[in-house]
Amino acid sequence: MRYIAGKVVVRILLKRYLDMETIDFSVNELGKPYHKEIAGKQTVNFNISHSGEFILEGFAVGMDIGVDVQEMAGCPDYREIAGNFYTAEEAEDVINEGPELFFQYWAAKEAYVKAIGIGLGRGMDFFSVRNGEITEKGRKGQGWHLYPVKIEGYAAYVAAHKKGDKSNEL
Repeated sequence: MRYIAGKVVVRILLKRYLDMETIDFSVNELGKPYHKEIAGKQTVNFNISHSGEFILEGFAVGMDIGVDVQEMAGCPDYREIAGNFYTAEEAEDVINEGPELFFQYWAAKEAYVKAIGIGLGRGMDFFSVRNGEITEKGRKGQGWHLYPVKIEGYAAYVAAHKKGDKSNEL
C-alpha cells in the first residue's frame, strides 16, 4: 500500500509543480524512475523510499537526489550484514556501536546508491559514509552531501549532488 501511495503522491506533486495534466514516467537502464522531458519545463529529479509507517520522498531541480528511510526494527544479523556490505572500517564501527549505527549507515548508503542510479547491484562497500561524508576510494567530498532526516525510531537520509559538476562525477 505504501509503495502505491508513494507513487501517487509523486505524480500529484510533479503535476502541480510542473503545471501539467499528465506526466509520463520511464526508468533508466538500471531501473531508476524519472519523468520524461517536457518542452519548456524543468526536469525534477525525485526518489522514494518507504519503511514501517513512513514514506520519504525527495524532489530536486538541477541536482541528483536519493532518499532512504529504514525502520530501526530488530535485525539479529546486523553484524554479518555489515561485514558483507560495508567497508571494513564501517563494519568495525557497527560491531563497536551497535544496531542503531548499522541502520544509520544503511540508510545513508542506500540513499547514495539510489541517487547515483545504481541501486544495490554494485554493492555498498566501494564507498564509505563514516562521519556523514561520502568517501569513495579515499577521495572525500566529490560534491555529494548527506542530510540526515530525524524520525524517531527510523534512520533516514537524503543524498544530493549538483548536476553538471564534471570534476565530481563518478
